[in-house]
Amino acid sequence: MTKEEKGILAVLKVQQRAVEKGQLVSVPINPCRYDLVLDDGAKLTRAQVKYGNIASPHSTGAVRVTLQRHGKTYSAREIDVLLVYLPSVDKVCWFTSETFEGRNELYIRTEATKNNQKKKCLLAEDHFW
Repeated sequence: MTKEEKGILAVLKVQQRAVEKGQLVSVPINPCRYDLVLDDGAKLTRAQVKYGNIASPHSTGAVRVTLQRHGKTYSAREIDVLLVYLPSVDKVCWFTSETFEGRNELYIRTEATKNNQKKKCLLAEDHFW
């Protein structure tokens, strides 16, 4: 798949999950830093969506997600959540600004480490949405 096709698939997976959770989904008409707006009936949430399949260069069972767009990292002023579709487990992870703000990348562990080391990686199962 091309990068664009992966992005479209990630957005579709997030939309599917939102519908499963009973949320409404809106797509902004004008270009902005977020891809979708989620409406749970009480709150609107600006969501940036990523496709997480770049293998970590340092370990197996982890993926790297690049968090820069046009050379700029994401901030809580621009987006409320980062939603990452992980095709290896066919699930979406939900990350708040404490996790992504100002960072260039995230490492998300989809499998247990072989040496029980938990440096730098976020456990996907702790963030499934």
